[in-house]
Amino acid sequence: MDKVFEFVNMYNKPIKAVILILFGFVTVKLIGIIFRKMKAKKGNSIQMSFIRSLLQALVIIFVVIGVGSMSEVMQSFANTILMSSSLIVVVMGFVFQEGLSNLIHGFIITLFKPFNVGDRIEVTIDGEKLTGYVESLSLRHTIVRNIIDNAECIIPNSVMDKATVRNLTTENKINRYPLKVSIPYAVAKDAQKYALAKQIVADAISSNKH
Repeated sequence: MDKVFEFVNMYNKPIKAVILILFGFVTVKLIGIIFRKMKAKKGNSIQMSFIRSLLQALVIIFVVIGVGSMSEVMQSFANTILMSSSLIVVVMGFVFQEGLSNLIHGFIITLFKPFNVGDRIEVTIDGEKLTGYVESLSLRHTIVRNIIDNAECIIPNSVMDKATVRNLTTENKINRYPLKVSIPYAVAKDAQKYALAKQIVADAISSNKH
């Protein structure tokens, strides 16, 4: 019987750690599913995008702390660090300075809502202009889809909040309407096909009610 209890105690913490990791994984996935359903019903927004990232990050932090607390090595290390509060302040400030800055600026963007997901914006950063559509807002960055090359531009929230942002979607909702056109390179090289393509685009514009 003593050997049975010894065996159980030996593998108790690893089993708990695995269960906690599985719980965290399922919870993160469940949060993503819930917010996707909310997006389908109510549409996407920077608030939903930010809150989803925040909840998923909290779950991951909870799992990491929980798993770490089961390790005697981690407990000993944590006790040693906690003996010096000044060291904690220095380390935390150095390691998480940029991350906390992006988190705070992301919260400010969410609160004042200068743009929303799907809005076409013009961002001026260090004198350079970027025009594109807002795709999402996470704890760390804002993703803007560049209209020039369709590239995914990842901008830290601290930079995004300090940049000059011109919301082209809210400026003039009456006269602005997005129209996506794709012309293959082979067509563009052929003069007759290119003229036909331009005519098709012109007809599409003239026939649009907007």
